[in-house]
Amino acid sequence: MEGPFHVSERAALLVDSSSSHQQQSPHNSHTVLPGRSSSATRGGPPRGPLAWRTANITSLARKLYPVAIFCVTSALLFADQNLMAPNLTDIAKSFGFDDSERDKYLGGYIGAAFYMFGAPAALVFGYLSNYVSRRLLFVIAVLLGEGPCILTIFVTRYWQLFVLRLLTGISIGGCLPLIFSLLSDMYEHEQRSLVSAVVQVAVGMGIAAGQGVAGYIGPWLGWRWPFVIVAIPAILCAGLMYATTEEPERGSTERAVFQAKVGLVVVVGDHHHTQHTTHYKPHTTHHHSPPTSHPTTTSTRSTQINSRPP
Repeated sequence: MEGPFHVSERAALLVDSSSSHQQQSPHNSHTVLPGRSSSATRGGPPRGPLAWRTANITSLARKLYPVAIFCVTSALLFADQNLMAPNLTDIAKSFGFDDSERDKYLGGYIGAAFYMFGAPAALVFGYLSNYVSRRLLFVIAVLLGEGPCILTIFVTRYWQLFVLRLLTGISIGGCLPLIFSLLSDMYEHEQRSLVSAVVQVAVGMGIAAGQGVAGYIGPWLGWRWPFVIVAIPAILCAGLMYATTEEPERGSTERAVFQAKVGLVVVVGDHHHTQHTTHYKPHTTHHHSPPTSHPTTTSTRSTQINSRPP
């Protein structure tokens, strides 16, 4: 098992091999960047522009797909956060509540329980992500939230709705640390701010879309059906995410930054060799030799002084 990348030794070896290669072939000015290969090194004809564009499009799609599937799943998951709001009056009539009881039990108790249990769930899921696959935990969290939403169709008593909404709050709270943990290992640090912002926009759009669905479907089919309509696509998207994505290695993007720095030492000129390798100087024992004297300079100076006229 390697230490902290053995930065100094690896960088020094790369610099030595690069400089020796340049000395052996001084007339070869063609430099191949890390991660790329020329037609000469591949031993085949160069690729055409169509193949190059296809490869770029495929690479871009692979890079954008994880954030896209997480955005859709997060939007559907958070869509059931405010599904009750447009139909509070109909829900209150189902349980025989008057206006004051509606505000107290539906707007107060359920809303408070939704967030009071959802916030600690983020800590629990964040801790478990150190020992369990984060993708698997994300699917479990979605099932924990959307399963109760589907069961809402069978609710006939207030306590049943209370328990089901509490479980949904735990699900929503637990998904957030998993999403950002996965995305931070899938994208480099320059892209994480943009990716996080896109996910947050998707969450807000999901909440707004959920209220719109509840406001439109509730008076037509009843207040229970919006929960089912939102929950089923969320479960399907979570299963699709688990089947089509891979668990990223923790810290893989940080190691990519290191490899880029070491690769830069190989391809730059002699001036940059000195500039970059000073950061990765190996730990060696330095034997300080005594300062050398310059007898020629000293004797010349003394001769000039003695030759001055009195």
